[in-house]
Amino acid sequence: MKRIILSGLVILSFVVQSCDKVEAPYIEGNSQGVSYIGTEAAIINGDTLMFDVDNTPPLKKVLLEDYTGHTCGNCPTAGIYLNQTLQPIYGEQLIPLSVHAGNFAQPTSSLPNQPSGSFQTDFRTTVGDAWNSKFSVSFNPCGMVNRVDYPTSQQLKLYQSWRSSIDAQLQMVPEFKVRLKSTFDALNQEAHIAVQTQNVAAVAGDYKLQVVVAEDSVVDWQEWYGHTPEYEPNYLHRHVLRGTCNSNFGELIYSGTINTGTIAIRGYSFPMSSAWVTQNCRVIAFLYDASTEEILQVEEVQVME
Repeated sequence: MKRIILSGLVILSFVVQSCDKVEAPYIEGNSQGVSYIGTEAAIINGDTLMFDVDNTPPLKKVLLEDYTGHTCGNCPTAGIYLNQTLQPIYGEQLIPLSVHAGNFAQPTSSLPNQPSGSFQTDFRTTVGDAWNSKFSVSFNPCGMVNRVDYPTSQQLKLYQSWRSSIDAQLQMVPEFKVRLKSTFDALNQEAHIAVQTQNVAAVAGDYKLQVVVAEDSVVDWQEWYGHTPEYEPNYLHRHVLRGTCNSNFGELIYSGTINTGTIAIRGYSFPMSSAWVTQNCRVIAFLYDASTEEILQVEEVQVME
């Protein structure tokens, strides 16, 4: 198995054997093959993913969820704007995620003059459907920028307003740092993922961590108004949500008054479909305020680092 080990752990000492077993002290995590060494490392089905000491201040990042569907003829315009205009402007500070959910995401055979065999791929996910319902997504294309303005019905934004919303979010000083590591176990076809979080300012409240997997550059059918052909068989679907590692709405990480510098760690084993291109898959982790749903910090990493 692949093992990731970084220098810098001085709090705990341990020996790594050739079979990737780690000597005590360790803390059992759960029944899914995950245990921990303090808040510095997660051991996931034999793989050790360790975080070295990092005192650099976090860079504020923004999650943009693009709610879309393969029979939404207006959706390619929003997707192209996201990928060809916004991403080059913001670089690593903008993390996109395409959520296929709702009526336009359903497989269908009832479109006018629909080509045989088209629009049969189901990009929907259980987690995407849950988000679609919770945030009352009633039209496509639309997006959420760090899920701000919930629940005022203003959380769903037309793509023309995405840039101004991103700019507003990037003016905010981040309260949390999120760090990610991932390795791929090809034998068992699963991603092993470790997430370390730290608050860099004193906070009070309930904060949850959500970890999902997305696949980029999926070629499939897309209805596209104003394009020839209207039913495009080779459309490049970007940043497609594939599933969640820790339930539809994540898990509670911090609660109450949290002193500056409090570190938490979580580890996950995520089954990867053989139909996905692993090299194009990435892990996205974000911390959000459980009372407002606003995402406070987000990070991403390739499944195969």
